[in-house]
Amino acid sequence: MKIQISVIIFTLLICYCSSAQIIAQTPANESKVKSSPPSSADFTWRGKVDADGAVEIIGISGDIQAEVYEGKEVEVVALKQGNKNEFDQVQIRVEESAGRVRICAAYPLLDEQGRSECLSDGKRRDVANFGGREIHVRSDNGSKQSFRLEGVSVQFKVRIPAGKSFGAQVQFETTDEIATDFPITVLGRFYQNSLEGAIGQGGLKLTLRTILGNISLQRAQ
Repeated sequence: MKIQISVIIFTLLICYCSSAQIIAQTPANESKVKSSPPSSADFTWRGKVDADGAVEIIGISGDIQAEVYEGKEVEVVALKQGNKNEFDQVQIRVEESAGRVRICAAYPLLDEQGRSECLSDGKRRDVANFGGREIHVRSDNGSKQSFRLEGVSVQFKVRIPAGKSFGAQVQFETTDEIATDFPITVLGRFYQNSLEGAIGQGGLKLTLRTILGNISLQRAQ
């Protein structure tokens, strides 16, 4: 079944931080996990990902805006917004391996002092939002996570190379809105606030997941 979701134009609130620090890219053939330094308010990653590789952007609070452009590298920018005094409590983590990059926002766990985690893999089943201060999440793989949001959101902006003819296997998930410029052939059942399918002939595995925030995939203007 083919569906096309209408374009939604988002007005983005960009937080300008004069003390921004950029995290350097790691080699694509190494598998590493990195966190942004405590004073970092924003983050940038750039690198090549194979046409049949995987790009995963995982947030918790904040929008994810992706666009397809005439370039050769994947570009990811993360901007922290909100309570600047708590920016150091939210980390940006990167996992890289051959043909795959996973970038996520790690928030403090509610019941484990000093520990922070990214949203776990698996499809969400239940989300409890307590006034935007804390979130409890239960996934279909059995994992349970409770996060303190610290008054901080992370907005991801992602640029994906179009190649000769853009195609991708996509998985989008949020509790808010999903919008795309591209026709998507849905795989399996279509659930509210969750979309899994193929664009064109498939290829790149593109995963965009957040809880409190909109998700969009647009053509570059």
